[in-house]
Amino acid sequence: MSRKSISKVATLFWFILFLGIALRVYRLTQVPASLNPDEAALGYTAYSLLKTGADEHGESFPLIFKSFGDWKMGLYSYLTILPVALFDLTETTTKFVSVISGISGILLIYLLGVELFGQRKIGLLSSLFYSLSPWGIFFSRMALEVNLATTLFTGALLLFLKYSKSHNIKLLFFSATIFILTMLAYHAYLLFTPLFLFLTLFFYRGRFIISKGLVFSVLLVLFFALLLGYIVYQASGNKLGDLSIMTPPTREIFSKSFSIINISDCPIIWCKTILPPFLQLFFLIKVDRKFCIILAIAGTFIFSTRY
Repeated sequence: MSRKSISKVATLFWFILFLGIALRVYRLTQVPASLNPDEAALGYTAYSLLKTGADEHGESFPLIFKSFGDWKMGLYSYLTILPVALFDLTETTTKFVSVISGISGILLIYLLGVELFGQRKIGLLSSLFYSLSPWGIFFSRMALEVNLATTLFTGALLLFLKYSKSHNIKLLFFSATIFILTMLAYHAYLLFTPLFLFLTLFFYRGRFIISKGLVFSVLLVLFFALLLGYIVYQASGNKLGDLSIMTPPTREIFSKSFSIINISDCPIIWCKTILPPFLQLFFLIKVDRKFCIILAIAGTFIFSTRY
């Protein structure tokens, strides 16, 4: 690529990046109008850790926080300690990590597009769509752990793809470390990350050199998935029992929900909400369909549990 072309791509990317930043920070404390209880809890937990070394329940530096009884994963609050320490506890400092995650995602999506398609134009289009995505903008303007986890996963995936081509062991270890951080950021990734890695290694087993580094990295991710899953289960076992579909209150909720659904509308609902993403995955040009299948299977779980 000529110097002129590189300069043009750089100019377009900086425009896309500044556009994405503006959409994520303009009137940040006014839209939405205020923090919701979960956002406020994340900020206050960070403040409590900074001042006392413990959360609001007196637990010293736990991996997960009891909070309102919903047992939030701890990474977001730990990262929020820094902006709170520098600028005090405010709405802006509470949202700071999520905003930075959303902005970083624009760059990562660009790099991921170039890595997958081998074309800077595709990377620019990908970053443009993400910077304008209502989903991306909405999540970046709120203090949400899932936004942090999604950005971390994108970065880990990018490094993993680069490793698959270069077999640079350092890239693999960095990727594994960030994959582990995704599980510390949001509950759904405790299942999504190991599932994604398993499917990727299974479908693309011919492309990877089985080395000690690869085996160690995979086992390390699996170990942390099991460890964190066990900790979450032990800490929030009572809540999980209350939410089980086998308990009478939950069965009643399911019964009432299904009683108001018109069965004849189900095919229409499926075609409008579920089918399009799968069609987009399977008919993407120049992307291996095995990779699309992996994203479809693992992605179905993450999007169905993001709340």
